[in-house]
Formats: sequence, C-alpha cells, structure tokens
Amino acid sequence: NSLKVIDQVIRVKTPNGDGFYRYNNDGYGEMDDGRRWNWDGKYTGKGRLWALLSGERGQYEIAFANSGFKTQLSNTSTQSLQSARARLETMRNFANDGLMIPEQVWDKPLTPKKIDKQFVPELKFGEGTGSATPLAWSMAQFLRLTVNLKEGRNLDTPKVVYDRYVLGKKPEVGSRKSETGFLDKYLIRSGNGGFSPPTSRRNPKSPQVFVPKGGVETEVMFSYIGNEQNVQITGDFTDWKLVDVMSFQKFDGYSVKFLKFPNSARIEYKLIVDGKWITDPLNPNKVDNGVGGENSVFMMPDYKPSVWANAEGQTKYPINLEKIVSKTYGEKEIQVYVPERFEKQTLPVLYIQDGSDYQKRADAAFIQRNLVKANKLSPFIMVFLDPKDRMKEYWANDDYAKFLAEEVVPMIDRKYNTIKNRDGRAVIGASLGGITAVNTGLKYPNVFGRIGGQSVSWWVDNERIVKDLDKLDGTTKFKFYIDDGTLEGVEDSRKAVEILKKNGIDVTYIEGEAGHNWTAWRDRLADAFISIWS
Repeated sequence: NSLKVIDQVIRVKTPNGDGFYRYNNDGYGEMDDGRRWNWDGKYTGKGRLWALLSGERGQYEIAFANSGFKTQLSNTSTQSLQSARARLETMRNFANDGLMIPEQVWDKPLTPKKIDKQFVPELKFGEGTGSATPLAWSMAQFLRLTVNLKEGRNLDTPKVVYDRYVLGKKPEVGSRKSETGFLDKYLIRSGNGGFSPPTSRRNPKSPQVFVPKGGVETEVMFSYIGNEQNVQITGDFTDWKLVDVMSFQKFDGYSVKFLKFPNSARIEYKLIVDGKWITDPLNPNKVDNGVGGENSVFMMPDYKPSVWANAEGQTKYPINLEKIVSKTYGEKEIQVYVPERFEKQTLPVLYIQDGSDYQKRADAAFIQRNLVKANKLSPFIMVFLDPKDRMKEYWANDDYAKFLAEEVVPMIDRKYNTIKNRDGRAVIGASLGGITAVNTGLKYPNVFGRIGGQSVSWWVDNERIVKDLDKLDGTTKFKFYIDDGTLEGVEDSRKAVEILKKNGIDVTYIEGEAGHNWTAWRDRLADAFISIWS
C-alpha cells in the first residue's frame, strides 16, 4: 500500500528511468536556479533524486518476486524481476561518461541558467548534479543489485530475518546451560592481580576486565540483563557512528559483548536497547562532558588521569569579563584569566576556543596553576572565547579568524600587560575549535606564532586546511602542538604532522588511548601548555 504513496509523492519519471527523492521537502541539493547547496543556511537548496534509491526499489522487486504475493502493481514474479532489471538499467543510465554513478540526479526538464560552474556541471534532466560523483553508496548498490539479479534473490537478506518473517520460524532461546558454558571459559581480573570466574546475572556488574583461561590478552565483558530483542553498544571505539554499532550475544534474559581495548584506555559508551540510547544500567560511572550528553564511562586498569587537573584545596580563580562589539558578530562577551600575583608582569597570551568548556570540563586554569607552582611552566594570560553559532564560526571560518586577530587581540593588548608580538601569542582549540585555531594561525602568521589543536577536525571542507599546511615553506616560524585519540582515529592527525615536519615546522604530537571528549582533552592539556610555550 505504501508504494502507491511513494510513487505519487517522491518518484519522478526521467528520460533515463524512474528516480526517487529521499523524502519530500529534502533541502540537501542545488537551488532551483542552479546554485550549489550551502550548509550555512543563507539560502535554501532542494534535495534531488538519489540514484541508489532506484536500485533499492529493484531489491524490493526481487524480494516481491520470491514472496508469491500479488498486487495491482505487480501480479507475477516475472513482471517483478523485469522491473528490477529495468532499475539496474536506470542506474547505469544515471552514470556519467566515466561510468561513475552520482549521489543525486537532476529532477526536472528545466536547465538552469545561473549554474555555479566551478562546482556544478550542466544540469540535465536525469543526469548527475554537482553532488558526490562517484558516490560509493551508489556504486555499491549497483553491484549489489547486479549480483542479486544474477542469483534471483537478495543474498544480503539476513537468514534470521527471512526465517522469522517469511517462514514464520521463531529464533531459539538460549538455555542457562549455554550461558554457563559460554562464560566458564573466562576468568575475571581482580584488584590484587589474581583472577576469578565471571559474575552472571545473579551478581550483575558491567563492564568487567578478564582474560581467557590459559590466555594473556586482556578483554572487557559488557553485560545487559533483560528480555529486549536487540542490545547493541557504541561509543568512543566506534567514533559514535551508527554504522559501526556492535551487537550483544543473547542468552535467556542475559546479553554480553566482549571487546578489546588498550590497557591504558578510558572509554565512554552507550547501549542501544531496541533502538533506544541509554547509559549502562549495570555501570554506576557516568559523565556528562559536553559531547553526546551523559555517557557511561569505563577505565582500563592502567588508565591514569592527569595529575595536573587537581583542583583540591584551590580557591576559585578570578575572571575578568570583557565585552566587545564586533563588526561581524555584534556584541560578544570574552572571559580573561590573569594569573594571580603576576598582574604587573608582562605575559604571553593564549586565545582559547570553546572557552567555557575549557574552564568547566578541561580545568584549564587549575592546570596552569599547578604547572606554574611546580616550575614546569611560566604564567600566561588565558582568553576564553565562546561562539554564538559554533558550526558557522568554527568551520575554519575566515571571518572568525579576522575577528580574533583584528578585533580581540588589539583589545586584549590595550587592556592587559601582554607581550605584543607573535611569539607571545598562541591560539588553541579542540575538534572544530581546533581546526579554527589552526586556520586562524595560518591566516594571521604575523599575529600568532604558536598554534595548538586537540583532536582537530582536519576533514572540514575536504581537508582544506591540511592543504594550507602543505604551503608552508619554513620561512615563517611556527610552534605547533597537535594531539589525538587512538579510539577516534589518528590517521588524519598523523598526516598533518608529517606535512608540518616535511616543511620544517616545529611540531609536538601526542596520542592518547581515548576518544573524542573533554576528559581526553583535559588529560592532554598540560602537555599542550608545556609544548606551546616551550
């Protein structure tokens, strides 16, 4: 019944075959006049036809052909298979001259006159737009439909789903014996270094560190008690991507999942229980550190938090509130920390993006205090900045770089006893704030001589800032600090660091066994401060 609605609302008949929108009122695509889609919201695009959806419709038709059902739309399996083959031909017709299948296909006979030719090809009805070409998803769907047509059935339909919903077979429920036999091969690591058998639902605890009997490789067992059908886990170790969620093994009212982590790792995670995201009911340790809301947290045996973030016994640090009226952003409030007893001393300045989070979640001021007290570091002024629109200002935005270098820095230099040269100024940030810090330093090398980035979002604009790093020739001296977490993926940071080293730039690089969160950045922040001002 839903096919009738689909075909009325989101299907378009093109010269190359039927195409489908993702959904009605999709805004992700070129403007009607040919201008490209833009993320900043200044003008609105329209989603065009997605090439892969024609292939997915073909897979439906293969499944229908094997079902034995009959409807007004298709009353024989032969007709349904013929329709599926036509979908494959449609996808091939959507491809360009190099046989690359696009993400989206132009959806109307009108050829716009104001095409942004740097980014958008000539738009023709039933042919690719300026979208990703080739789109791996589209190419994979073409191959999948081809293979399934050859076999006459959808090979990628999970057997357990087919058995349950087509054949009517219910899955067998595991017995208590299977649970015991499965867990008995493991030993739990205890606090004194010994090992004991794992607990079950009679003595619930999650997660637990263990090793297999006779083995030495440490693993972690996550547990869930309940009769829900589908229990999954995601977190730092999947970079929080839905496509990488991991399913638990199901017993009678008891589910477990075994994962391996470095012994020094700190992990944040959530469970997905029948589609609902929750913290781990068996783990009392939770944290809300600004990335993903409240998460469950787990530390491996060798994890050690930063000793420099200890605020015990310290008084609250003084903050000066400064207001600035920006030509670009209007009125903004900026927080400034001048180390106590050093107000009359000329000091360098660190400009910090996401400043409130660096204060609240990364203990930036306490870390500086402790390092100075231990003679690991000389004092410096900290300028904490917060965005009004983070996705816009921190998208390696040149307007923001201009605001920081040409408006904020002169104001701070006027009001405070600062070192007024590039060697006395540094800029730092995490994630999108990190790519913004790097971009600002590169755009204003005469203002900033020191640049720091934690878990930098190098991927922004197809690694545009990484390409800028490759333009450095060593004539302008920089001091770089870069860090990243192994659980979130470090290949992009390693690539950026290699480019800096190749171009003769002084760079310190640190990796931690952690994910993309403020606790990880706090744990590495002392290293960042020491490196930046060394």
